[in-house]
Amino acid sequence: MTDYKNQIEALLFASGRLMDSETLLRLTGASNKQVLETNIAKLKEEYEKRDSPIMIVEEKDGWKLTVREQYLPLVRKIVSEMELPKTVLETLAVIAWKAPVLQSEIVDIRHNKAYDHIAVLEELEFLKKQPKGRSMQITLTEKFYTYFDVEGGRNIKEIFGKVMQKIPEPETKELAMEITKAEQSAQKIEEKVMNDENRDETSELDDSPKVNEPETKDEKKEQEEFSEL
Repeated sequence: MTDYKNQIEALLFASGRLMDSETLLRLTGASNKQVLETNIAKLKEEYEKRDSPIMIVEEKDGWKLTVREQYLPLVRKIVSEMELPKTVLETLAVIAWKAPVLQSEIVDIRHNKAYDHIAVLEELEFLKKQPKGRSMQITLTEKFYTYFDVEGGRNIKEIFGKVMQKIPEPETKELAMEITKAEQSAQKIEEKVMNDENRDETSELDDSPKVNEPETKDEKKEQEEFSEL
């Protein structure tokens, strides 16, 4: 008889991420989702009985192993944000601050090195990309929120602030200036586009024939005499 329970535990432990039922069914060879749910329930019961620091969390159509809340401070001592290279962490901080954000905008702020940083962060599953226009839209993943222990977007600015505090002050100011410049440029472009659109709308509405105003006294007098006739 196949030991699905241990197989599922091994897969969840080794992957370190959310695994959906389709993936678990394919890897274990289990016949249906009910088999998975039965064996996952057994795992949960075992963890509860021995008061394990590990628990199984169900999200959407999948499951993952995670550490219970009371052990998170201990785990963070060895899982530090600074495991990432400083420059990659800086780029991630900008993405987290502005997400969802276009890749082109991040490149404008962080220059061409951002392409490599984004590739690393995508490989680490901290972000994902999808086509949008001529660029790619970047969004944060569930792994990002779990790894940095933030709930949704509520604490992003707080986390961003902590990251910026770890960067030397001159570099912090430079990064902040880059962000500000990029935002100002984007605002100017947006204002220009809006002004151009308003100007086009005005010209379309005002299509009445234009009457040339007399430029000199003689022209004005001639125009008055012509009107009397």
